[in-house]
Amino acid sequence: RIAACVDLVRQHDLAHYLCSTLMKPEYRSNAFVIHALNCELDQVAKKSTKAHFAALKFKWWTDAISKVCSDSHKIPDHPVVVSLPELVNESRSGKY
Repeated sequence: RIAACVDLVRQHDLAHYLCSTLMKPEYRSNAFVIHALNCELDQVAKKSTKAHFAALKFKWWTDAISKVCSDSHKIPDHPVVVSLPELVNESRSGKY
């Protein structure tokens, strides 16, 4: 799952990819997840030809993130989304 996030960042945001590789290992995977989410949202904006299509895609992401934050067991099977629960739980625990 993290590998998919790393690949996405490498393909769409080389500067953040390179910076993230220099981070301490304990922070690196979370950085890739955050940057992969940013890449996904950026792609919605870039690839949507009509505003209402973009709105639907952003709504999907909003719903997916809401499910992650509410500890739902029914999160979408998407490489970035399935990587988010660990990051959210670490954030809630005060690890970072």
